Amino acid sequence: MKLTKELESDGIVDYKVFCSPKSVFKSKGKQDPMKNIYPDLDLPLAKYNFFTSRFFSAVDILSLAKPDILILTDLDEAEHTKIDPFTNAIQIYGRFRNAYEDGQKFNSLTHISTYGIKGTFLKELEIQEYIDKAELEYENYQLRLINTETIIKGEGIKKEESGRYLAEKEAQSNAIYNKFLDKDEKLNYFKIDNFYDEQRVKSYYVTPNDLHEAYERTNHFIITHENYLSVISGSDLTNLSKIKNSVDRRKSLVEQLETIYQSNLSEEDKKSFESKFYREEDRKKLEEIDYNIKAYHILGKTAIEECDYQKGAIDKLLKEHEQKINEEKMFSKTVCDEILALFGENQEYHKDKITEGFREIFTKNGITTNIMHGEKVKIPIIERYYNLKQSKTSGNHTGMIQLFEFKPNKENE
Repeated sequence: MKLTKELESDGIVDYKVFCSPKSVFKSKGKQDPMKNIYPDLDLPLAKYNFFTSRFFSAVDILSLAKPDILILTDLDEAEHTKIDPFTNAIQIYGRFRNAYEDGQKFNSLTHISTYGIKGTFLKELEIQEYIDKAELEYENYQLRLINTETIIKGEGIKKEESGRYLAEKEAQSNAIYNKFLDKDEKLNYFKIDNFYDEQRVKSYYVTPNDLHEAYERTNHFIITHENYLSVISGSDLTNLSKIKNSVDRRKSLVEQLETIYQSNLSEEDKKSFESKFYREEDRKKLEEIDYNIKAYHILGKTAIEECDYQKGAIDKLLKEHEQKINEEKMFSKTVCDEILALFGENQEYHKDKITEGFREIFTKNGITTNIMHGEKVKIPIIERYYNLKQSKTSGNHTGMIQLFEFKPNKENE
């Protein structure tokens, strides 16, 4: 669970997770199993407690501290976490049984939810029509299956050896109407009721106002409603990691970055949204994401788009940009003043001292090492600053360089 990992990363281990035995077993089989996970209620509760829908009803929870209850619905990664304000929300806070000095059973009840359901939902008048059409389709499949069985029987072909029969059987088994039938292929009215409820609850999550209005109609809650607009969703991040082609991944990421940085969010929020892309666990993909984000900030969406999102073309633009920035920094007043202060005109210095001094100044001022030869600055670079003469004599003058006029000063006159 991502939330528990977030707690652990902040040094918080006072939590418990309550879920199904199957989920407990599945977690313990992972390389990094979840800590403090239980299939049944384990008292006393921790400071932070997580309950799945298995604990929405028929569980009495006694807490020493008056709780703050959070209901979390994430339609992007866990669509089943949507709840019904008319039933589930009431059941959830009803699990906490003991009242406190003020007569209340909890401090606050907060429902945090994404919105925008996948696909569509059916209105109540449309559901019966949907079921009727599904039933007709199912009956047609049955007739075709019976006819096929009669034909192959007359031909002396066994059902399990007939491709036509198996195809018809598979079509019938995949028919929509099956979800309303029990194991005996009889209509199950509980399943139909559940389908009505499912479509109704879906309708609450189309927009933030839909969920708000549903809570209002319960006449059961005193509501404070806030709508925090997110420029990217969890599904955007999930879908990005699923894209197989690196060019398509780059295009998707750049488009999302453009959405973030063209929005009216504060700079802090923009950076916060950007940081979500770095949650990728695969090292190579993480390096790719870092490259793409840096390229976006340097070049912008239009330039990357004109490169058809191809890395080779982007690399070329990045190199040109780097050379331009290096040139501007190299001959900035700050760098020129530092070089002249270290190496005066009409003076003689050892080559190693000059190249080391230039290296330190360049590094300090963010000038990249692409203009250097290994760890040393090339002589042609020094010649851009000074008229110079390298000593070719032997003895004590070996490796010495005479520096004369400082060129940037003359160019700026």
